[in-house]
Amino acid sequence: MSAANREVELNALQTSNTRRIMRRCVVFGVLLLIEGGYLGVRFDVDSIRNVTRTWWGEYLPRLSVLIPQIMIAAATVAALIGGRRFGRELSRAISTAPSSHRTWPYLLAHLISYGAFIRLTREVFEGTAAASFPKLALWGVSGICVPAFLLAAALPLAAATSIFRRTGQLLVIAAVAGSAAWLVGYLLEFVLQPLQTATLTSAYRLLALGVADATRNVADLVVGTERFSVSIKRQCSGYQGIGMIWVFLGVYLWAFRDALRFPRALLLIPVATVAVWLANVVRIVALVLIGSWGWETLALGGFHRYVGALLFSAIALSIAYLAHRSPLLSTEAADSEPAAPAGATTAYLSPMLAILAAALVTGAFSVSEFDYAYPVRVLAAGGCLWWFRHGYGELRWRLSPMAAGIGTIVFLLWVLLASKDTPGTGPSPLPALAAMPAAAAYGWAAFRVAGAVVAVPLAEELAFRGYLARRVSAIDFRRIPLTEVSWLGIAVSSLAFGALHGRFVAGTLAGLAYALAAKREGRLIDAVVAHATTNALLAAYVLITRNWSVWG
Repeated sequence: MSAANREVELNALQTSNTRRIMRRCVVFGVLLLIEGGYLGVRFDVDSIRNVTRTWWGEYLPRLSVLIPQIMIAAATVAALIGGRRFGRELSRAISTAPSSHRTWPYLLAHLISYGAFIRLTREVFEGTAAASFPKLALWGVSGICVPAFLLAAALPLAAATSIFRRTGQLLVIAAVAGSAAWLVGYLLEFVLQPLQTATLTSAYRLLALGVADATRNVADLVVGTERFSVSIKRQCSGYQGIGMIWVFLGVYLWAFRDALRFPRALLLIPVATVAVWLANVVRIVALVLIGSWGWETLALGGFHRYVGALLFSAIALSIAYLAHRSPLLSTEAADSEPAAPAGATTAYLSPMLAILAAALVTGAFSVSEFDYAYPVRVLAAGGCLWWFRHGYGELRWRLSPMAAGIGTIVFLLWVLLASKDTPGTGPSPLPALAAMPAAAAYGWAAFRVAGAVVAVPLAEELAFRGYLARRVSAIDFRRIPLTEVSWLGIAVSSLAFGALHGRFVAGTLAGLAYALAAKREGRLIDAVVAHATTNALLAAYVLITRNWSVWG
């Protein structure tokens, strides 16, 4: 065999070994997450206070929540400022790792230590071992062995040592930044007190969209359903996430100061702040729903303690990812970036997300059932539509009589179903409008009609028919012609459309009709015209009959 052939064979074996180790790392990482999730759901860390009055019985529950949160924050910072470096070092270490590494002995040791850890955890939290410091120490050692043996099973010792040696300084910086992020978030809990009421109101309004028995008690800061409710305490109001994201952005903006466009990059601060707060509202709603469905242990256990930190991590990394690929914020973004799938996704989803975010934020600070701030939704959607206007090439204006006819049928169907689901009339905005100056009242009414007939149809059709219906079939959704949208995509987008609009049956049927309008000739503008026709007729119907509940 020639030297060239031997080199090719060696490279092939090395590549195969690298792929095998990478697959192993992914599988073992998922296994560790599953094991940690089970522990979070199975054991209530606060129960240790009932079995011991020692100092560790007081501080262990706090540390069991605090340490994972700081680790998640530190991992987020490490991924942000050193993700590429970690990737290079991992590839280098794996490429030089011996193929004879034996996995099963370490994996067996991991499973044994995990079983021992579960047994000791049960005794510590629910038995008598909490009063025994030696058993408590053994419990701690077994807990350290669980990830240690799994790491040894995934990577040869030399490879793991090489990675930690080359990235040790970066890991220390990430640990310090993660701790600082948690500390700033903790301190903000004592500063941003009014946020509790805003969080409570937003969670209630969002919860009321999905369940009929949503309840709230503003005086006691309690929100939930008739089956399950939670108290919005200071630490649950989103302060911690906001403080963490501020520290995170400080590190990010400094680390990539040469690649970001200033002062534009400072726009990330308010955007990230609102995103983290809204994510916390969604977390509270999800917690209430999980508890209402009968899974109270899951809701009050691992979900309550750790999902917030995981959401922070996802939002932080997503913001950094999008900022690096935005020509508005990054000097490294390619000129062709707006044509990339990620840019198209942002363009198609931003208008609808802007409407939802504006509604949630303004509703949180509203003191009346009347939505005085409705124009903010229209302006937010209009701003996004204008900003991304060059990304809507398929929205070429064309008035289709068939699309208008479909919209008329949807209007009739909507009114018929609404009259059965919601008898009588809803609260009328006329008293509030009558109390306003004439110019303000007419301005509000104009924005309400413009939102219903123009902004909402454009935003929702871009999101549901333009993006979601096609995204089911392909990552680069724009390559799927609307005439070839799958029936699965139509079903998914229609069900999501119905869930968003409160009246599930009517909304789903409306979404199906708009999808068929777009599929018929392959023009998204036909769905927009149908949607706009429905909303225009609903506006006229409401003004004539004063049945405001139909317009919702």
